[in-house]
Amino acid sequence: NTNYAFIRNSEYLNWRYFSNPKNKYRVIVVEESEKGILGYIVFGIRTYSSQKNLHAANIMQFCFLEGEKSAAQSLLSYLVSELEYKMGVDLIRCYISKSNPCFEIFYKLGFLKYRRVPLLVLTKDKLNMVFDIRTVSSQLSLGDTDHAP
Repeated sequence: NTNYAFIRNSEYLNWRYFSNPKNKYRVIVVEESEKGILGYIVFGIRTYSSQKNLHAANIMQFCFLEGEKSAAQSLLSYLVSELEYKMGVDLIRCYISKSNPCFEIFYKLGFLKYRRVPLLVLTKDKLNMVFDIRTVSSQLSLGDTDHAP
């Protein structure tokens, strides 16, 4: 397995999501007074008119500190409930590696494997490397790709 992650500091998150004029995103944070931020989810909702007005939520980032699986499960359960029952979305999608420690949480909540997604990485030495996302043990997500809506 290969371990990769992207820098996700406040400068990057603001640039990627909140300064983006094309799409509107929301963030939900889990925080404890003693530990600080345990994790967060960034998501957006779009209506795809080409798909008979499919109302879809896209989980762009799903990041949690190592060992905070229960916080991740609580937040994802809350988000799924809100999206399904209060916001009326038809579909929730995200990219997550099967080797990600939180994969099991998505699976238990009813997320289904749709297809395998290759991951192309340009490294500092300018070698192009292609990974099968199933073998990448990391926190890579939809927001880290060019497939992001």
